[in-house]
Amino acid sequence: MAAVSALVGLAPAPALSSAGGGTGVRPVRPAGTQIAMPGRPMALALSPDGSRMLVSGQGIAQSLAFVDVAGGRTLQRLRFDRPRSLSGAAVFSADGRRAYVGGGGSSVVWRYAVGRDRLVELRPLRLGPIVERNEIARGLTVPYPAGLAISRDGGSLYVADELGDAVHAIDIASGRSRRIAAGDGPLAVVLHPDGRRAYVARSAGRSVGVLDLVRRRPSRAIGVGAHPTALALDPAAGELYVANADADSISVIDIRRQRVLRTIGLTSGAAAARGRSPIALALDRERRRLYIAAAGDNAVDVVALAAPGSRRGDRVLGVIPTGAYPSALALERGGRRLLVANAKGTLDSGSGEPDALGTVSRVTLPTAAALARPTATRRADTTCPRSCEPGDAALQALRGRIDHVVYIVKENRAYDDLFADLGPNAAGAPRFGSDVAPNHRELARRFVLFDNFHAVGAVSPDGKAWSLGGLANAYVERNWPATYAFRRRPSDYLGLSPAASPPQGQLWDSLARAGRSYRNYGAWASGTVPVRLPPRSRELAANTDANFPGYNRRFSDQRRVAAFLEEFRDFERRGRLPDFLFVSLTNDHLLGTRAGYRTPEAMMADNDLALGRIVDAISHSPFWSRTAIFVVDDDAQGKPGGQSRTVALVISPHTQRGAVDSTRYDTLSMLGTMETLLGLDPLSQFDGSAQTMTAAFDAARTDRRPYDAIVPAQALDQLNPGEVRVGVTFALGVSLGFVLGAALVIATTRIGRIRRRTVR
Repeated sequence: MAAVSALVGLAPAPALSSAGGGTGVRPVRPAGTQIAMPGRPMALALSPDGSRMLVSGQGIAQSLAFVDVAGGRTLQRLRFDRPRSLSGAAVFSADGRRAYVGGGGSSVVWRYAVGRDRLVELRPLRLGPIVERNEIARGLTVPYPAGLAISRDGGSLYVADELGDAVHAIDIASGRSRRIAAGDGPLAVVLHPDGRRAYVARSAGRSVGVLDLVRRRPSRAIGVGAHPTALALDPAAGELYVANADADSISVIDIRRQRVLRTIGLTSGAAAARGRSPIALALDRERRRLYIAAAGDNAVDVVALAAPGSRRGDRVLGVIPTGAYPSALALERGGRRLLVANAKGTLDSGSGEPDALGTVSRVTLPTAAALARPTATRRADTTCPRSCEPGDAALQALRGRIDHVVYIVKENRAYDDLFADLGPNAAGAPRFGSDVAPNHRELARRFVLFDNFHAVGAVSPDGKAWSLGGLANAYVERNWPATYAFRRRPSDYLGLSPAASPPQGQLWDSLARAGRSYRNYGAWASGTVPVRLPPRSRELAANTDANFPGYNRRFSDQRRVAAFLEEFRDFERRGRLPDFLFVSLTNDHLLGTRAGYRTPEAMMADNDLALGRIVDAISHSPFWSRTAIFVVDDDAQGKPGGQSRTVALVISPHTQRGAVDSTRYDTLSMLGTMETLLGLDPLSQFDGSAQTMTAAFDAARTDRRPYDAIVPAQALDQLNPGEVRVGVTFALGVSLGFVLGAALVIATTRIGRIRRRTVR
């Protein structure tokens, strides 16, 4: 039975049967011994003698660890304070005396002399200038080293420049660099043994580029799966293995004929199974085994490869459980142990922690027979509460009674910010009480208080990806910390880079596939009105209100509501409402205490009133009886102590009243619930397997009482002390005209309702 109880002082509400607290995130049960590492280790390199390794921590705080492998001891840790940056890859020279590490937004390759117990930094290798500007980087001319390969003689270093669409060939002795055009988003590079060719994973497309290193130009493109991310070459077998992160597959390329021989599928291929995210490879050439880091499943897949040149015959032997989000692999000498860098350490993918402590697992490789047990464990862990199909029976019973879903996504608030004193586990005073956020608090009291709802995203870039697409793919997971820490990485996630889009697209793509109508207010919108959307999102743009401001803090949320209500009144007049409305209310992101800007309390009150006005309008409309409103914050950055509990509301005539639902839900639970109500297919294995919010609904009763918005006691125009900026003042003057009019609009509307009731 779901954990649902009545709020204190309100009548108990009946609970619906529920499967319990399962979510779409994966448990963490790592095999082997664990070595603690800096936040988000994303690159790992093993020295030629196998005694030492480099681990590149690419979280918000960045550092490079030099580790004694056998003892599991960190011998040295080099901090990279902003603006110095790390990225991509690390390699040792063949003699082990030099090490090279990608420098990300620093546009260099860091170079070190390798001693027994420490690294000595040498002059870095700088990349040459980019000849052409790059659309993905939005005009930035920043070389961004992401992948490294070193020649056999140790004289040349080849650097995949992800944002420059190039590979830089660097003469190490002189530091001179030659640029070779390499296609969209080169992420990994490997060299052919003849030294005349290189292969490049073009992460922003679906191909591997073949580069002629003698003529310094691309010679061929070989089509593979979506978002090729990692490469492993077996020269003796004549095969190149390509990890296709967003296709959940491995392409096997015949390097002699330069074509794909076969594809190793890692899932059934159904949308509801997508999201395993293979992002790293390690190859045991002698035993013909390929190890694949399935980041989305916290596992390493073990594949027995077919005979060289075969078109079929690969076998997935089983899986090795890892820490959270395995990101890099290396085989120790002799092939007895596997090293696994786990970007999120021992936290599950629903932790909401921005910069989790990572780990490196040292795993003794199991025999084929011994793989059976961890494989069975993983299958048990990933058994879907809904069998990877949208279809909770109780919610399906409501499908014909709920025709319209309104999805309101907000910013950055933790549960305790607004609801700390509500529910059976109240533990203190909220940051924003009833004078600042009366509508949030009243809606939670009147409908359902979710006191165990968690944000899957850690910050806005991945939070938006989980909220809108059911998956933060490898591109987003790898890059957002550098963007968030201002390390010269462009914010190109919301439709600006094709590599950032998950396999099945966004929620609106799912709606379009199902033939469902929708209207967008703010998603992927930027700039002043009329808003602009990315050039690749023409279908979304056609269903977007251009007068609704996107993420732009010069506008108040009252300005956003005014635009929303203008269209909503037209829907009322026509008697037709789209099946799905997406609404972005962003001002609970806040602007801190910077002089001349609105105070946190004023911005939160602005956001609160906007929410109240939308619910007020919908609940007094003819559409109310067939509508469900879902409200969530895309992340909980403001959380105390790294908790991921965030604000969530479900508002409908069909929800329970005055109840507390303590089921463990998350962002994916809400997404899966909306998909079930509208009959949509899941976007990934995560929303497909998430526990739906069934217990919040009451299929036996409909309560059509409308909601009247509450005007907060907190002034919406209160400014932080200090010098007022002219541009901000003007913008506030324009925006707050809507604020001052809000109370009048609400009051006038209520008077009209009273008069209509009197006439009747």
